[in-house]
Amino acid sequence: MRRCATITIGDVMKKKISVCENSMVLVYILAMSGGFMDAYSYMCRGEVFANAQTGNILLMAVNLAKGNFVVALRYFAPVMAFIAGVVLAQTVHHIFKGRALHRRQIVILFEAVTLFAAAFIPYELNILCNCIISLACGAQVEAFRKISIRGAYPQSYACATTMCIGNMRTAASSICEYVAHKNRDDLRKGLLLFSINAMFAVGAVAGDLCVTAINQWAVMICAVFMTMAFIIITMEEKEEEKQEEVKTVNFEFETLHTSCTRRKRCRVKQAYIT
Repeated sequence: MRRCATITIGDVMKKKISVCENSMVLVYILAMSGGFMDAYSYMCRGEVFANAQTGNILLMAVNLAKGNFVVALRYFAPVMAFIAGVVLAQTVHHIFKGRALHRRQIVILFEAVTLFAAAFIPYELNILCNCIISLACGAQVEAFRKISIRGAYPQSYACATTMCIGNMRTAASSICEYVAHKNRDDLRKGLLLFSINAMFAVGAVAGDLCVTAINQWAVMICAVFMTMAFIIITMEEKEEEKQEEVKTVNFEFETLHTSCTRRKRCRVKQAYIT
């Protein structure tokens, strides 16, 4: 006699899939913060870029060529701090994988604390302040490599919230693809990435105005942005957990219903054979 296969709840739970989605508000806050941090570090902390490491590497190389080794170190240190931030975000991802707090929450909370602390660093230690800000930027870049906008864009798009060149290239390419093939997804992607760059510019303008008004304390406003982002992420994580619970329950019900139907068919077939 042939037996019907049974499906356990454990088998059902293995089917659970987690999808990380972000709101437009969160993505725009992160982009504004990226522009704000770059403007702050350049205008207030010795003309060093917090995010644009290409610019720092260029200025470091130029000063090395001129023999200005001390000045070159001022640009080299943030580059290494940025790399350390990427490593830190990856380490957090492995440590907190599968736990209550998501790595994005840890990274954003870390950024808020470090940016708040950076405001109290005196101008004589600008190199330390720039390293702290670049560390936070590197962690943010690694933690938010892809975005999926809830309710509007079904795909995950690679993007950056702390720099513009990658977004600009991808956006321009997507617009060209739309012109060639008339695929609305390409148009949405291009406009989304252009809008992220626009918010980066808005953040840079705000950073310059705040530096002019309150000098070194301006970075505290960026810390407030990060706190807002942390609250939004926490709310989104709870909403995702609720949605996943509903999906899991529905999947369990459908799977068990299918299993019971198959069992009945097997019993009827067995009775008929007997």
